[in-house]
Amino acid sequence: MKILPSSPRRPHARSGFTLIEMLAVLLIMGILMSIAATSLLNYGRVAGFRGSVLNLRSSLSLCRQYAITKRMPTSFQYDNDTANGQNRGYYCVWSYPDPSDATKKQLMGATNYLAEKVAFRNTGILPFRTDGSCDISGIQDVDIIIEEKRDSGGASTTRVFRVTGRAKTLSDFGR
Repeated sequence: MKILPSSPRRPHARSGFTLIEMLAVLLIMGILMSIAATSLLNYGRVAGFRGSVLNLRSSLSLCRQYAITKRMPTSFQYDNDTANGQNRGYYCVWSYPDPSDATKKQLMGATNYLAEKVAFRNTGILPFRTDGSCDISGIQDVDIIIEEKRDSGGASTTRVFRVTGRAKTLSDFGR
């Protein structure tokens, strides 16, 4: 009785990948890595923009709440810093310990800056009364628009309602 081997082997056969197969795999990996890198770079830009929108809304709420709880008028000032070629938006919250003298105001906290290359489209001051409403005459509501100063930049609108003083983000196009 003769026993045959289970798998016939060729004496000179080698297992492995050819050069063309290896190059094809490297090419596919390179394409996938370039797509991932662009996504990660875009993610950081969008996160900075959305963070600016959230910080703005939070600071508006802080300004309103301070006016209500301390029974002291406050104001929210927002503008763009164009010095030194920065082109960044900044905002600060002021309180007025003596409402009869508007020149005596105190800065609450620090001046806050928006993310790099993010600025306000419009600038101004929003005064809040002690009941939390916005002290603006003749205007229904105020829209604060933040936009990116890039080619593919987005924009976001935060509306401050005059009667209640509440802030709401209406549109967020951070792309």
